This record gives sequence, C-alpha cells and structure tokens, in this order.
Amino acid sequence: MKEALKALLQTPRKWNIELQAILFMAIGLALIFLYRSHYRRTLENKEQARQVVEEYLRLSEAINAVEDETAKLNLSLAKLRTAADSVLLPDIENHILHLQEKTGQLSSMLPADDTNRDSLELFVQHHLEQAGLQIAQWQGARPARNTDTGRADEFNRIRSDLLDKKAADIHQLHLKGQAHDRRDQWFNFFISLIFSVVIILAVFAVFRGVKRDRKAEESLNHALEAAESAARTKEQFLANMSHEIRTPLNAILGYSSMLASTPLKPGQQEFAQGIETAGNALLAIVNDILDLSKLEAGMVRFEAIPFQLGPLLHSIGQMFRHQAARKGLWLKIHPLQDVPDVVVGDPTRLTQMLGNLISNGIKFTSRGGIDLWVKNIREEEQVAWLSFKVQDSGIGIPREKLETIFERFEQAATDTTRKYGGAGLGLSIVSKLAELQGGHIYVRSRENQGSTFYLELPYRTLAEGEGPVPSRITEMQNASSPPLPEGLKILVAEDNPMNQHIAGLMLGRMGVEFTIAGNGLEAINLLKEKSFGLVLMDLQMPVMDGYSASREIRKLGFNIPIIAMTAHAMPGEREKCLSAGMNDYLSKPIREQDLLRAIQQQAPRQPAPPPEALQEEPVLEIDYDYLMEVAGGSKAALAELAGIFLSQAPLELEKLHASFHKQDLSNLATTAHSMKSTAAYMGMEAPLGQLLSQLELAARGDAPDGENLPLLLEKISRITEKALRKIREEVLPLCEE
Repeated sequence: MKEALKALLQTPRKWNIELQAILFMAIGLALIFLYRSHYRRTLENKEQARQVVEEYLRLSEAINAVEDETAKLNLSLAKLRTAADSVLLPDIENHILHLQEKTGQLSSMLPADDTNRDSLELFVQHHLEQAGLQIAQWQGARPARNTDTGRADEFNRIRSDLLDKKAADIHQLHLKGQAHDRRDQWFNFFISLIFSVVIILAVFAVFRGVKRDRKAEESLNHALEAAESAARTKEQFLANMSHEIRTPLNAILGYSSMLASTPLKPGQQEFAQGIETAGNALLAIVNDILDLSKLEAGMVRFEAIPFQLGPLLHSIGQMFRHQAARKGLWLKIHPLQDVPDVVVGDPTRLTQMLGNLISNGIKFTSRGGIDLWVKNIREEEQVAWLSFKVQDSGIGIPREKLETIFERFEQAATDTTRKYGGAGLGLSIVSKLAELQGGHIYVRSRENQGSTFYLELPYRTLAEGEGPVPSRITEMQNASSPPLPEGLKILVAEDNPMNQHIAGLMLGRMGVEFTIAGNGLEAINLLKEKSFGLVLMDLQMPVMDGYSASREIRKLGFNIPIIAMTAHAMPGEREKCLSAGMNDYLSKPIREQDLLRAIQQQAPRQPAPPPEALQEEPVLEIDYDYLMEVAGGSKAALAELAGIFLSQAPLELEKLHASFHKQDLSNLATTAHSMKSTAAYMGMEAPLGQLLSQLELAARGDAPDGENLPLLLEKISRITEKALRKIREEVLPLCEE
C-alpha cells in the first residue's frame, strides 16, 4: 500500500493531479456506494420494525375501542333496569351499532384464517342477545335471570392472544436492532476513518498541484492585465486619433467647400475639388476605423422600426447616382421581387451596408455599371429573409482572396490601396453588421469580370392590423425642412480658432446671427447676459468642457437646445452627450448641410404663415418620376400605392377634422405628420405635404395659432379632394394600360 501511494504521488507532473483526483474520486465513490448499501439495509430493518410496531398499536387501539363500546353498552343496560321510561333505548341501540362497527374494524385487521375472527363474532352475538334479554326484562315480557355467561374472560383471551404475539415480534426485532446498531458503530468508524484518509490525501494532492501551478496562474494574470492595458491604450489611441485628425479635417473640408462655392478659374476649381475629394477620402478611412471600433466594443445598437424598402432604395440610388455618372457608369435599382411593402428592422444600418457595397462597386468599376436587386427568398413565422444582390462589372476578386475578403484590412491585391484608395475595412464592417442582425454576406467573383455580393438579412413583417407605418428615416426624407426662424441667434462655444472661423462662415451663409465663446464658462456667462435661440457646444475646451457646461446650463433652468460638436467620435459618445443634457450630436468635420439640418430640427419653431398667405390656392401636381421610381416601374405596385392612398387619405383627413373639433392639438399635429408622409409617397410633396407641415407646426408650437388652424384645415381638405380625383383620373388609368 505504501509503495502504491508513493508511486502515485510521484507520477509525471503534467498529469499526476488529474490521475490522483480520478483515483481519490473512485475510492470516495466506492465508499459512498458501500455506505449507501449498508444504510439501505439499515433502513429496511427499521422500516420492518416500524411496521410491526404500527400494527401492534392499531390492534391495541381497535381492541380498546371494542372494549370501550362494550363498557358503554353494559352501563346503559344497567341504567335501564332502574329507568322509569324508554329514554335510554336509543342510546342502547346506538352503542350496539358502534360495537358492531368497531368489532368489524378489528376483524378486518386479522388474517382470514385467524380463529379469533370467529371468537369476535360470537362475542358480539352474545352481547346482542344479552341486550335483547335486558330490554325484554325491563318491558316485563320475560322473567329476570342472570346474564353473566363469562364472555368477558373470552374477550380478555382474544386480547392476550393478539397482542402478546405482536409484542414477542417487537421484542425479537428490538434484539436484532441492537445487534445491528453495534455492527453499525464499527462499520461507521472504519468508513469514517478510510474516508478521512482519502480526504487528507486528496487535499494534500490538490495543495501540491495548486502550489505548483500558482506561478503559471500569476503569469497568466500578468498576461491578461497586459492585454487589457493594450486594449485601453488602443481605445485611447483611437479617441485621440479621432480628435486630432477630425479637428484639422473640419477646417480642410470647410474651407474647401467654401472655396468651391466662390467664383474660381477652371484650374482653381479643380484644385478646390481635389482638396475636398482628398479630405473626404481621409474622412471615410477615419469613419471606417471608428465603425470597426464600435463593432468590436459592442456599442452598436439596432432599431426595430417599420419602414418601406421602395423609398429607402430610391434614396440610396439618389445618393450614388451622381457619383456613378461622373465615372460614366450606370446605377440601376431593379424592381422589388415579392418583397413585403413594409418590414420592421434598422433602415439606417441597411443604408450603411448597401451604401458600402455600392460605393465599392463604383470605386472598382471603370466601364459598365452597378445593379441592385432585392428579392424575398423565404418567409418563416412573420420573418421575411430578403436577399440584396449588388453586382458590378469591375476588376473582380482573385479566387484565392474570396475567403479572406471580409477580414479587416484585406483587399483583392496588394496595390489596390495605392490604385483605388481605402483601408480595406468596408466589407469587414458590412459582414459584422450582417452577423449582428442574424444575417450573412457572401461573394461570387471572377478576376476582370466583376463581382456579385449577396447580403441576406431577416426582417419581421407586419402582423395583421398593424398597417403600413412609415419609418422615421423615410418620414425625415419626405418631410419638408422647416425654415430657420427669423432673428435666430446662435451661441457657438468653440476654443479652436479654425473651427470658430469655419462655424462663423457656415452660419453667415445661412443668414444667422452668432456669438463666439472660447470655453464653456464663457458660454454660460453669455447666456446669463443675452438671449439666444440655440447653442453649438464643442466638447473639449479649456476652463470648462462641453459636458460640464451643458449640465450647468440645465441646472440654471435654461431650456435652450444644445447641439454637441466633437471630433471625439468614439463608441458611446452620443449617449454621453445626451445624458449630459444636450439635444443633438454632430461629429467633426461638420458639413454645412448637416449643420443646417440639425439647426432646423432643434431651433424654436417658426409661427404659421399669416391668414392672407393661406388664401392663395396652389396648383396640385404629381411628381410622376418619383412615383414611378417608388413603384419600381411596376404597374401592380403603382396600383397598390394608389389604392393605399385612396383608402388612407380620407381616414386621415377625417381624423384631422375630429381632432380639431375636440381641440386635441397634439393628435392633430401627429395626424398631420402621418398624412404628410402619405402625400409624399404619392409624389404630392408640393403643395399638399407643405400645407400639412404648416398645419403640424401651427399645432405643435408653444402658442398654437388658433386663428390660422381652421383656414389651413379647410385648404388641406380642398387639396385632398383634388388629390383623390387626380389619383382616380390620372394614376389608376396608367395602371390599366
């Protein structure tokens, strides 16, 4: 035994811990099994003894019950001898019934061949006869005689016969249990001793293993700390890189855009466009790196909102059509193939992915063009799997690169970056976004023959009764932008002189009066002294940064809109700005159109036009080019759009009138906003969509324009009636040709 333990503890270090643990576990399991078997036998003996004792107690209880009922019957009969009336007769009958019942219960507990069952029957029969005689004697029907027949001794014999036999069995089990308990004591002692030895050996073996592996664990911890430190360094590096690159980029793109909009000689115009093109290329690389960082940090959030694919694809086509035309390429958005009108998902991420694929197609194609198909490949439990096929006629991808083309910094050839630009991150971002949405992307390509990318994504379809609800993005695309309020004054909190100049130039071109503050504290002091309609807030400033300044502005009770401007475009930055009390977020370099759109959305609302401006009856026209693009050239789709408008527009008009009569201005504005999108889908942005925008603004203002609301509503009703007639008379016949 000693030699075996010594050999066990001296096994090779790589596997002795595992072997020792297995051996000790086997010994422990064997001991547990042995103890369990012994314990089961002990329980069986105790169960047998318990059953015998319970049977003895039940017999004793039944015998006592029979004896009690017999005594009660005899007592009632004795009272009957001296009784003057028959009041005791019911009690006697009741006792006789109970005696029969208890005797029957006692007999049922005895074996069928037990002679005591007959004795019990005779005992009961005797008492019944005696009771009958006693009653007859009391009634004078029979002469009095002695009723003692010695049956009490017979019952005592039955008692002794039954209980003494069980008592003997209990005594034998008691002696057996005592002997078994003595054996249990020795068995438990040896089992405990062996188990203790096994535990001691196991603890010793584990202690040796833990002590030996502690150094390895410490080295792993050091490696983990180093990896976490490297990750933090990488994140900080990306944040600093974003800020340091975006700050000069803001000036480069701003100045180049301003320069290109001024009268220039042809050569100068070319130089300005080259500067802007190079700046945009650098910005695209920075954005790709930051997008990848967001994906790796798990900071990408996906919306689940209803949207229509037709208008979204139309917008994507408009985004890239001019870029393709400059290279002499076509860009075709083909009609949708069996695709639901409305799906639920994230239209922003879909736009980003398709934009990346189309942009790559334009970049790597010199002749031909790019085609986009969308079809429904399958449906399962209110989920439609849509396949987006983007095909180009460009340079293609070598066969050996097809498996790695979706990895970071991977491109088709080593000289691709030099020839075409980019960092090889776009496809990696698309692949990760597809995976996070439960989809996937793959490619088929031949070198010098073009490439075809297949993006397959699951989208939830609308349940019955939900209705075709436009997405927020489609609404924003179709909604007319409200004009800037007259006399709007903007406070610009920015410490960088170049950024101050760029912001001033952009705001000056918008015709907006502005004031510059060099830091957050200066901005707060200016707010206390002057009245402003909006604040443009840089985040990284001396003295007081943008976060602290925004919190302080909210503490002081100012409800002024604050738009953040930052070059620190890292994951979670937008959420951090909103939590600090800001209303919107712009990432540097800031484009003039983005700044204008943000100011239009956040600036105080402008009042509705005066009543005299509402008296003019505008001409209703349908933008058939847009309408046919939305329908994808399909007569069936066009007929479906017309049918939706004909059914939905009257209902929404009725809701407008009902909300106005109830003076429910909130619901009035909401319905006008929804109806505005309905009109825009049918190519009637002007004038119906514009009138609905005016109605929405008049109803949503801090001081609703009650005087103009009825005039606007009356005008919208007339234009809507004209629109319905125009759809029936002009659009529906087109669907039948």
